[in-house]
Amino acid sequence: MPSAWYILHSYSGQENKVQNNILRRVKSSMIDERVLQVLVPKERKHEFIRGKRVEVEKIIFPGYIFVEMDLDEESWAVVRHTPGVIGFVNLNGQPIPMTEEEMDRVFHRIEEGKVPKIAMEVGQKIVIASGPFEGLNGIVEVIYPDKEKVRLLLAIFGRDVTVEVDATQIKKV
Repeated sequence: MPSAWYILHSYSGQENKVQNNILRRVKSSMIDERVLQVLVPKERKHEFIRGKRVEVEKIIFPGYIFVEMDLDEESWAVVRHTPGVIGFVNLNGQPIPMTEEEMDRVFHRIEEGKVPKIAMEVGQKIVIASGPFEGLNGIVEVIYPDKEKVRLLLAIFGRDVTVEVDATQIKKV
């Protein structure tokens, strides 16, 4: 049987540990030519923690692990009996392989999570949601997608002032 992608249930919050357990068991069982990849899809996000901007890695599908494997009795048993694995997503007890389109959507979602996203356009009206200029309205002048920053034109005390803020600090009006 050719390799296909399958979905495993695991305990939420234990995905990385289960992934490592699977890889270790596959290697020790010498079936690494039949279990090709073990994937926990993640995306990077920026959050403010204690007033500082921090990049964090979030699991896209909590409680699920994706495994590309040639499914046979031995590989199925090794993966299924790995500590932390609840079971395969299945139909009548048989693991269901994912379609190519479904996996393309998963890979697309992973790639989206790597690219800094700024859903703003130059000339767009915004309001600053946090920081020293909170509550002020402005207009987007320049977008720096690689730094995830935006230069704004604000009207402060009757004068136009340009300020640079994190893209996470602003909202569309």
